[in-house]
Amino acid sequence: MDAHTFHQVLRKLTSDTKALSELPYTATTSEFADAAWKCQEYSTLNSTTMSRSVMKMHMHTLIRNASGLSPIKNKFGYVKRIRDDVFMLPEAKAEFMDAFCKAQRTYSAMSRFAFMFRWKKAPYRIVNDLILNAISETQHNVIAILQNNNKYLFTTLDLKNILETSLSNSPYFFAEPLVTKNPYNNMPFDKGMLYTIYFKMKRGYSVMSPLFHQYFLANFNLCQFRAENSVLIRKTHIDKYVRNTDANTLRDECIRMLQSFTCTKKIRIHDDFPSEKLVDIFRPYLRLYYTYYYTLDINARTTSLSLLKGNLLRFAEFNPKFGRKYVARSSDKKLVVHFNDKHVDFSKTRYERNFEKSHLEVDPEDYDDDHVDSESESDDDNMSIEEEGQEVEVEVERVWRIGAPIPVRIHGN
Repeated sequence: MDAHTFHQVLRKLTSDTKALSELPYTATTSEFADAAWKCQEYSTLNSTTMSRSVMKMHMHTLIRNASGLSPIKNKFGYVKRIRDDVFMLPEAKAEFMDAFCKAQRTYSAMSRFAFMFRWKKAPYRIVNDLILNAISETQHNVIAILQNNNKYLFTTLDLKNILETSLSNSPYFFAEPLVTKNPYNNMPFDKGMLYTIYFKMKRGYSVMSPLFHQYFLANFNLCQFRAENSVLIRKTHIDKYVRNTDANTLRDECIRMLQSFTCTKKIRIHDDFPSEKLVDIFRPYLRLYYTYYYTLDINARTTSLSLLKGNLLRFAEFNPKFGRKYVARSSDKKLVVHFNDKHVDFSKTRYERNFEKSHLEVDPEDYDDDHVDSESESDDDNMSIEEEGQEVEVEVERVWRIGAPIPVRIHGN
């Protein structure tokens, strides 16, 4: 139902005569006053007729103002102005608010009835999820959306992925969230649909997407959502980028990451090493690598660097010859090519090693910066120099504060 229907409801409930009820809402205020005068609406001058006449004039102004580009915003904005008007008679203000509330209740009931009618008559356009499995509206994890008088069925998981993909859009890792659209007709979801999706997900059995929850808290305002959640948007984009990007693209990033740290510089990946296997092994390392370089969270940047160094050091110590190609003869004397792909399990190098107590304490090895540095950069930290003909040892103390000077203590005989 549109704004014109609300205008008609408002006019029918506030006009005492047929002439006023049939007056078009585009009529000017003077035309409305002339029609009211001809119908002798102002013949009896007392407080009751005056307040009702003032109410009718304001109602007519409301109808005319609410016919613009934003009828809902104009409608409630005008009602707020009437409510806050200190010069308006209290009787006229009460008469206006009573008439408006009655019209609003009538309009809401008619809108609900019209929606239920369209809902029952609307055909199902899509009855499969995004991987073509048959789904039904009666399933607890299925959400039905009415758009263009057609029903579209989505699973909560599909909707979650669609919402996260649009809200976490970050070309070149710069947050640029997009409007969420129906993938079947490329039409944006309006606010009513977004509220329906949110509350059905809230009552469902799936985990709510953090991005969609923050979008809800921002009243589904994209500009406000982007300004308040740039850190979360970029973090989500990094996770999706590492998880979904093809192996050929991430292969070069894996090699670049290994060459960036002293402890893994000697690891050489053969050109024929399978890209899929290489990327599957280094995906968790890449997530830390991208977090260190692109996150906006300073604490996450420091933590990810520490964890990345420690895990790469363990990887290099476990198998320093990872990625090499070998050719050997089998029992039937045929040449067999294989690759050295032995590696340490990444999940066992972090909190999962002690699952039962991980919620009670922090494993110091995961954040032991001194241990990581002494192992991975031992060649750079202890040097020998000559000063006044005497050899002395230089010990460099590490300072993790960005931009802080590095203190040097010189020990001599």
